[in-house]
Amino acid sequence: MRPGISSCTTDLLTEYKKTLDYADLDCVLMWDEMSIKEFLQYDKHQDALEGIEDFGKGRVGKRAATEVLVFMISGIRTTYKIPLSFYFSTSNTTSEMLETLVKENIFEMNRLGYRVRICVCDMSFTNQGLYRKLGIDNTKPFIKLPYKIYMVHDTPHLIKLVRNNLMTKPFVLNGDRKQVAHWKYIKEFYKQDIQCSSRMAPKLSKLHIFLKDYSKMKVKLASQVMSHSVAAGMNCMIMIKKLPVAARATSEFVKKIDELFDLLNISHLCDKKSFKSGGFLMDNLEILDEFKTYIEKIVVPNTRHRPDCLHGLALNLPAMKQLLLDLKKEGYKYVATRKLQQDALENLFSFFRQKGGFCRNPTTRQLRYTFKFAFVKSFVKKSENSNCEDHFYENRRLSLNGLKFMLSYKPLPKESEIAMLEAGGTEEECKLPSHPPYN
Repeated sequence: MRPGISSCTTDLLTEYKKTLDYADLDCVLMWDEMSIKEFLQYDKHQDALEGIEDFGKGRVGKRAATEVLVFMISGIRTTYKIPLSFYFSTSNTTSEMLETLVKENIFEMNRLGYRVRICVCDMSFTNQGLYRKLGIDNTKPFIKLPYKIYMVHDTPHLIKLVRNNLMTKPFVLNGDRKQVAHWKYIKEFYKQDIQCSSRMAPKLSKLHIFLKDYSKMKVKLASQVMSHSVAAGMNCMIMIKKLPVAARATSEFVKKIDELFDLLNISHLCDKKSFKSGGFLMDNLEILDEFKTYIEKIVVPNTRHRPDCLHGLALNLPAMKQLLLDLKKEGYKYVATRKLQQDALENLFSFFRQKGGFCRNPTTRQLRYTFKFAFVKSFVKKSENSNCEDHFYENRRLSLNGLKFMLSYKPLPKESEIAMLEAGGTEEECKLPSHPPYN
């Protein structure tokens, strides 16, 4: 595979589409960048220098690549997660080039019959610049190509950024100077809680409170701090006068963020906790407006600009509401909002780094081979005799009989041809056409 959307990708996606229902074609397009090793090497098969900037379609630079930009799709109603394309760049991709690549991937998916309904990315400066170029804001959180495609930021990243900002500056809630959320009250709650024989927030540890540079990147630590158990524990400490009354605003803020994260991280139709129920959200979409109003009223004193995470949440909430309204009109009973995140892409990056041993920064050649392996793996049907559930790619409907033709550089056969081969026929008898090697 080479940078861009290869013919191998389009052929398999076209064949895979035949196994899907019409509603299964609704999908999420996500993208993110990962650091790679700056390493130049000669590719004898292509007679070209490998390891330089390459955005596909002949857009090759002269500088060594240090980043890879990866696009991926995942189903909204189903569980497929398929790597789509990758591009090599020096430092971060510019917003101008990113706009071109995003539209190319959307147009290609539309051409193949898939429908990109929402795009997800983190809040890097490049992505924020892209959204500004596209005119995306909380009053118009979509583009038309030609139908509405909603543009949001990754919710888990936003929750992590909320925690990181709260650590360095107070948040004034509801425009009331008397309601101020402080990180110091969460830290004081932890110090009081670890002295109790029966802890109110047993998951909290030093790693959650005294964060290092690497732990600030972990969404899990942020979600466990901004949780219902911490909010309830702080209220209890206030009642027994181990925390000051002023800490109540912080506990309320933690509770609100926990409820907001639950709404944007739903996995099931029904749940004991109403905010984690897809049916509850679909019947009460106005609650997203209430959270949007709450977020917009937060003020950070002594700063010229509000934190980016607050802008991101204020964008996500109306975008999610409008998307869910559209899907509800189309017959969706609920939507697992957890699918509208880029967790699948983060898992793919972990897969890249683990393939062939721990490789924190793979070279361009290593990444090309690993990407092809992950792409093919996303279509392989899991063995029925497996003794464990497949978590990485859960919904594989194409068999290895179909994939072996791609791996041998031949086009996918028809079902009748596969049946003939399985019955002992030869490729000549099936009259399979020859095909040049895929990119």
